[in-house]
Amino acid sequence: MSASQSQEMVTHSSGARYPKSIEPLTENEHALLDTYELIKHYEKEAQRLKAEEAKRRLEEANERYQAKVRERERAEGRQNDDENEAKEPSKRVDEETVARRKKKAEEIARLRKDVSAAQEAKSQQQAEKQAARRKEEDMRRQLLGEPKKDIDSKRKHEEEEDDSNTEDEDPVTQTFNGPSIKKKQRIDDSWDQKPKPSLISNLTGNTTPVHDFSKDLGMSKGSLDGEVLYPGEGDVVPWEPPQKPMNFLDGCLQLELPDFDSSLVSSGSGNNTVAIKFHAPNESSRFSINIAAQNNDNFNDILLHFNPRHFQRGGQLVINDRKETRWGNDLSVPLSQLPLMFGAQSTLIIQINSEGFDLFMQSEGNRVHCARLEHRADLPEGKVSLMLQFPSSDDYGNPENWQVFRVWWGRKPIMAGDISGVAGANTYDSVHKKKLFISGLSKLHMDPEVDLRRAELERAFRKYGGRQGLVTVSVQKNSTFAFVEVATEQQADLALLEMKDRYKLNKARRTKHEALIEKRAAEEAAASGKVTDTIDWD
Repeated sequence: MSASQSQEMVTHSSGARYPKSIEPLTENEHALLDTYELIKHYEKEAQRLKAEEAKRRLEEANERYQAKVRERERAEGRQNDDENEAKEPSKRVDEETVARRKKKAEEIARLRKDVSAAQEAKSQQQAEKQAARRKEEDMRRQLLGEPKKDIDSKRKHEEEEDDSNTEDEDPVTQTFNGPSIKKKQRIDDSWDQKPKPSLISNLTGNTTPVHDFSKDLGMSKGSLDGEVLYPGEGDVVPWEPPQKPMNFLDGCLQLELPDFDSSLVSSGSGNNTVAIKFHAPNESSRFSINIAAQNNDNFNDILLHFNPRHFQRGGQLVINDRKETRWGNDLSVPLSQLPLMFGAQSTLIIQINSEGFDLFMQSEGNRVHCARLEHRADLPEGKVSLMLQFPSSDDYGNPENWQVFRVWWGRKPIMAGDISGVAGANTYDSVHKKKLFISGLSKLHMDPEVDLRRAELERAFRKYGGRQGLVTVSVQKNSTFAFVEVATEQQADLALLEMKDRYKLNKARRTKHEALIEKRAAEEAAASGKVTDTIDWD
């Protein structure tokens, strides 16, 4: 049995069915189901009115036929009794004529009344269907993230078109004497006759729900390389800041990023990636995200501060850090150079590596490397937890306006490729003395291939590992490069000379994280009176 056949389904009161795995439903999805139920009700009511109208017309046709039969029989009877009728007084003839005319007038009046009632019922039914269609369209636009102003403007334009169509009504040729009967001008709605998927099928089809990540990211609840941190059981979805917070901690959302190991971030074998599905409306001026260590003094120490500002200097993405309540030198990127962060559902991906924090925006299968904040403080050592915070206001108490639908944390292969031109990249430049960078290798896709590549490089560079032949090799999956660290600077220079015909290699650049660790070790050694190797700083 396939996974789709074994998936448990839930039946809504409207009769619509959806998989239980998408529960709990958001407020918008509940409203969508209610709209679906209302449309079903209107369709049933339309069928009932059609049946009643058809029945009434059949009864009228039968009655007219019987009246013609009776009129014919009376005419034949009058023809046979012409002589007797000629003898009757003229007063009797006049009375019959008046009665006949009166009956005909009553029948015409009844038919006119029935036609008017049917026309009114049809107009009311069309109005109800139009209202339901507009409500459904407004809900669809809202789920797609269109601003409320645009939705109201489009609705007003449609209503003006309907009013103009009503004014252009054509009169119908009058069948009876009296007020004319008019019909509304027919609008070509052939587009509506094309088969379209139902509203509920969009929830279970290829369309990505607004509260979830795109399937190609592999960040579902059942993913093996991570977990969904928000929403948890009992959480209100979506999260949004309170309207009048006392400070940035009042009503903020804080999540723990567990099992982070700074020694594994460069290889992508440990938890290194956080993804956030969010929506910031067009009228929002700003929102922010913080990542800090566990001991952060109420977020007075922040490793990464992500802060899009919608109306500052034409729109700026501000990235920074914080140490002991003091902000560092910010990195600013114009929002015009980045994917939309306001007015649409967006996915932000933050990946931690040995260089710093890489920031990506994911939209419709396209991933854009927006910026990099190189490490300005050394990462916590060992397996620890980091803290992810969504503040409720800025430092001055101004509330932030946005919604968070889902947060995922886990491990993913290194996403950064060519970083030339990426804002904030290569702001630190220092050559590593003992580490070599090998490029131009074939791309690896499986773990056994990574192990074979690591073993091959260890054998090739073992003679540069000192007396014990110890070298450190770092190989990443889905990459075309590797790092090899040898025993001494002299051995590294010798390897560059002897292995240049076999591999494309040069001295590796020291990462900011490595430089921070070396600097701290040098400071500790100096404090204790020990002598350590000097560190090259540019």
